[in-house]
Amino acid sequence: PNEPLGDMYAPVEFGRGGIRYNGSQCTRGGGSLYVEVTGEILLDGTIASDGSYDQYCGGGSGGSIWINTDVLRGTGTVKANGANGGYRYNQGGGSGGRVAVYYNDASLFGLGNVYAIGGSQGGSAQDGAAGTVYIKDNTLAEEQAIVRIDNGGNSGSVGYTVIDKVALQK
Repeated sequence: PNEPLGDMYAPVEFGRGGIRYNGSQCTRGGGSLYVEVTGEILLDGTIASDGSYDQYCGGGSGGSIWINTDVLRGTGTVKANGANGGYRYNQGGGSGGRVAVYYNDASLFGLGNVYAIGGSQGGSAQDGAAGTVYIKDNTLAEEQAIVRIDNGGNSGSVGYTVIDKVALQK
């Protein structure tokens, strides 16, 4: 499985596609989305940058979503999940992507609805690694930001999640 790509604070990388059993490119990784809104985002749907699935291929890894807004509210979901691995040739799941959400007020939004989960393996391969979710209330100090690495119950046994040393020193 591919590891999550890019900077967890300012994610802009596209996800990587999965490959077939013969090594050829097959599925696509998630895209890259930056949303900056002065004012309010009312999110009652889904913002997604998920990898793609094919029954014969490894799952595509999640892409990147970076949201910066004054107010975030609604019942929606933000996700950059890896796709499941294909079951035909025991293909691995794609890793989760990177999501960063910056806001001044998200009291009316469920921040637990922000995901970057690796895809499940197909057959006997490995699950994709967890991606990262970085959640920052701009009214609080940097030390009070939340970094979530949650693979939704998948093991991610071969994949790994990179958090570079410089990023941790911010």
